[in-house]
Amino acid sequence: MPKFKPGQSGNPAGRPRASSSHQKIRQAILQSAPEIIDAMIEQAKSGDTAAAKLLLDRIIAPMKAGDSHVDITLSGEMLSDARTVLTAIGSSQITPSQGQVLLGSIASLARIEEIAEIDQGMTKLETGENECHPLSNVLKNLKAPVQSQG
Repeated sequence: MPKFKPGQSGNPAGRPRASSSHQKIRQAILQSAPEIIDAMIEQAKSGDTAAAKLLLDRIIAPMKAGDSHVDITLSGEMLSDARTVLTAIGSSQITPSQGQVLLGSIASLARIEEIAEIDQGMTKLETGENECHPLSNVLKNLKAPVQSQG
């Protein structure tokens, strides 16, 4: 015979509210919150930087680095441009994070160009336009009509 009936709780009253230690601690903190905050403010005023940081982090959102215009001349040659960016980082003309974005953009462009070149090469190979490729003659022979010798 089953211990409990289906659909019926074994503890119909449930757990009593505020019975866990977490709830008790939370309640104590809430009751003491004004005094705790006042004490932290006094500590911050007296030079406790940890208290000041904690208070400010809760009141003001941390500042994030913003995008700013980067005045750097690129030539269009990827290797040269990457060197220009690294030189600009080294000379503090741009920040390392700005350099990282620029170098990432150059790397992305290199991958895009590489894929485009592969795609063009495949198209030429498929259409037989690439005369220099060793397989171009083989492809032409396969596409040419078979002549019978007779």
